[in-house]
Amino acid sequence: MLFTLSLLLLTLPSAPIDESVSDDVAVEPPQLTFRDEESQAAFKRGWSEFHALDFKSAEKSFKVALDGVVTADRKTVLALRAASKNGKKVLDARKKFEKGKARSALKDLDRLEKKSGDGPLATHIAALRADIEARLYVVIEDFENRSPSGGIGKRHADGRAGYQNHDINTDPRYVRSGEKSLIWQTMAAGYDPDGIEILVGEIAKFKDTQLDEFPFMSFSMHTEKPGTFELFLFPRQRGAIREEDWLSCPALHKISVKRPGWTDIKIDLKRSLRIPQVRPKPEGRFQQVLRIRMVKPGNSQRVHFDQVRFERE
Repeated sequence: MLFTLSLLLLTLPSAPIDESVSDDVAVEPPQLTFRDEESQAAFKRGWSEFHALDFKSAEKSFKVALDGVVTADRKTVLALRAASKNGKKVLDARKKFEKGKARSALKDLDRLEKKSGDGPLATHIAALRADIEARLYVVIEDFENRSPSGGIGKRHADGRAGYQNHDINTDPRYVRSGEKSLIWQTMAAGYDPDGIEILVGEIAKFKDTQLDEFPFMSFSMHTEKPGTFELFLFPRQRGAIREEDWLSCPALHKISVKRPGWTDIKIDLKRSLRIPQVRPKPEGRFQQVLRIRMVKPGNSQRVHFDQVRFERE
């Protein structure tokens, strides 16, 4: 039972950290009604301070604005004042991130995002999250740009023998992040010679230096039943995968799923990666293919994959 994730392992550039303030600094404030000019000026001042990340000053300004805002608009000012009070948590997460505690900072943002939802802090949270995630990992494949074909169980459209065993899923119950994931229909025994090949981008040439920057690979898989799976790394090849090909390639990683649901997989590439002896293409580029198979006896089920990434730590 084969599943193939086609990976191009290349040297990818480091994403710089954006030290600038939010792009929303120039965003015009909402049109609210105030009973006096002092309250209106305080609100405009607080709005600018809030978007410049000066949350302490913004909280004071919105407090003054509350004295003169009309009842119909009071809820908006209250929300901004509450967000200003929580803004310190965004700044604390930024400081933690800059001290090299990116994972911890991301957890803090997750908690804050759960609490504040899509309120006024959402833009600041999203901006910091983007900085942290750029430092932590690079997404190889998230399936968001692919479309469902309704092809599972149907014969291959290009005339190849066998049946299509994969498709793109849009059911949110089986999506880890975003709106789509990949479905793989396994079988109870044997292996699928067609496999699945997901071409995900191209790198110049594989170098050991990449492993210094991205020493881990991760992805999420959702299973219907318990089972054991093995990951293998191959040079890309066309046609069926022979049993001797499997035997000649040492296992990259073994996954033992004890209970159904989502399982987050993380592989130490420095420790597990096997670089096959392949002849590079004339342009000096070659491609690796990550394949997965179910260990016999196995169970027929649908497995979903999402968020295939290189991680720095």
